[in-house]
Amino acid sequence: MVEEISLVKAKLDDWQKVLEFERSSKSKLFAAWQTEAEVKKYLSNSEVYFIKLGEEFIGTVSFKSKNTSVEMDGLIVSPLYRGKGYAKFAFNLIMKKVKKFKRAHLKVHPQNTSAVLTYLNEGFQIVGWEENPFGDNEPRLLLEKYLKKK
Repeated sequence: MVEEISLVKAKLDDWQKVLEFERSSKSKLFAAWQTEAEVKKYLSNSEVYFIKLGEEFIGTVSFKSKNTSVEMDGLIVSPLYRGKGYAKFAFNLIMKKVKKFKRAHLKVHPQNTSAVLTYLNEGFQIVGWEENPFGDNEPRLLLEKYLKKK
């Protein structure tokens, strides 16, 4: 099942497909990009990968780096494929791509229980709380993981 999962780097020309995944996941728990301009900026500033199951794209996962740290800034699985372990497997794949960095960090809605548990099970620790970081009037937990010894 999950061994069929792979990651394929998204290009700027893929903005429409990325926007489809973003819009399909917008909710109280996920502040999705909603416009072409937002998605193109995201694709320019982050390394975005499609999550591929067999021959089908089922979501996206992404990060952006700065010096010795990396921000895990996106993980979407299409609603049709949720609850099957694909997000966790894709997250493991993307974490292999960032292992050269010293530290990884991310923001997640505190009520997104499955995501919070996935990140905690992957060794992330809750280090803080931020009110309204995405302008959606929702708080986010701040999590981080040291990838290399301090």
